[in-house]
Amino acid sequence: QACIENIYMHPKWQKDDPEGGNDLAIVKLAWPVSLNMHVSPICLAPKDFEVMDSDYCVTTGWGKLDPIDNVDRFPALSQARVNVFKSQDTCEYHSDSILCAGDETGAGSCKGDSGGPLQCFRKQDSKWYLVGITSFTIGDDQGQTCGAYGYPTMFTRISKFHDWILGGMARHGDEDAEFGEWSDWTECSADCGSSGFQTRSRVCIGNGSCIGD
Repeated sequence: QACIENIYMHPKWQKDDPEGGNDLAIVKLAWPVSLNMHVSPICLAPKDFEVMDSDYCVTTGWGKLDPIDNVDRFPALSQARVNVFKSQDTCEYHSDSILCAGDETGAGSCKGDSGGPLQCFRKQDSKWYLVGITSFTIGDDQGQTCGAYGYPTMFTRISKFHDWILGGMARHGDEDAEFGEWSDWTECSADCGSSGFQTRSRVCIGNGSCIGD
């Protein structure tokens, strides 16, 4: 588990206009996570990153597995191998800030997967790259919540926002706020054994905000 200290949304994001792009945020954790075989960092796609046919790309999430069932979340993390579309000829939402990915079987993201990663492994670099963030899908009026009419999933293109992400991390990542020492307990507000109480406090010191026990 990880505690979130703050969320910094992209200032140009508009919820009612997902096709406009800018669907991403920087999430700052209250304290570092412990890295292990299940938790590890991933490389940001560079500004000039273009997906190659030889890249192995997958999207992951806890969202719906069946676009027409009534289950919004799945108890286990799932993944799907997807192909990235290269132009508006194959996906009309393709742009410099949005990329599309899926395959002919309908694989892709669905309801409950928003914010999840599109990650690609590049063999010649021996690295996984964060290429996209699940943004939106296409549904229909028959209850299908994603993949309708053969549409793929649309992702925020990380390479477009490479500098914004690094700038936000630099601006907010150096916040060093932490709690000072606890004060002494106050005198009990009533006789012992009654409904009285005692309090103590501590001060947040440094730049940023303090979260924790």
